[in-house]
Amino acid sequence: AGADSATFFETSGDRGVISHAATPTQLGDVAAGPAFPVYDVLAVLTRWSGKPTYQVRSTDPLSAFATACVIDGVLQTMVANATAEELSLELTGLPQAACVMRVLDGETVPRSWAGQGQRSPFNYDAAPVTAPRELNLPPYAIVLLSFE
Repeated sequence: AGADSATFFETSGDRGVISHAATPTQLGDVAAGPAFPVYDVLAVLTRWSGKPTYQVRSTDPLSAFATACVIDGVLQTMVANATAEELSLELTGLPQAACVMRVLDGETVPRSWAGQGQRSPFNYDAAPVTAPRELNLPPYAIVLLSFE
């Protein structure tokens, strides 16, 4: 069971998925500006749309949660820390294989946007690493693991 759709009260603006640009368009509408980090998460989940996802259990689902999907033969697992505290998570049941790990958090977002035209940390090439058995997630961090 899962969500079939999502609705956002404000898709653009200070509380939206993308911000407003500084200058209005000729029609008086405010043009779209840069995306907020939640856009990166939604972009991944949109690619998963219509594909089977895998249930991932958490011993404390209000603090940490995860979901997984196979896209074009690649297992992708998204793990999130929903707290204002650093969390140490034990991961079980993942393949004993190399994976690419991308982190979206308060450190990687400003660093990746600093000279890269607001490019998402989820869109950078990353070197494969050994699949982690433990993750230390900063507050509100999201990790995307891709197993090829």
